[in-house]
Amino acid sequence: MENEMSNLLSQYKLAEQSQGEEMLNLMLARGYIIKLMDNPRVMRYLHTHYAEVLEEFAKIVELTSIDA
Repeated sequence: MENEMSNLLSQYKLAEQSQGEEMLNLMLARGYIIKLMDNPRVMRYLHTHYAEVLEEFAKIVELTSIDA
């Protein structure tokens, strides 16, 4: 039982450490998407060629919380 508890604790610590990195990556990606969407030429191109991607980008930009 102690082995299992120790293993579980180490897995928890690993998950906790990686969560911070993942949140940072998500915030950076969202910021980049916001900058892309501020560019009229990029918006025109996405609207013309990748409308479905543009819709998903808009959803990402609208998110204000990771819980959403």
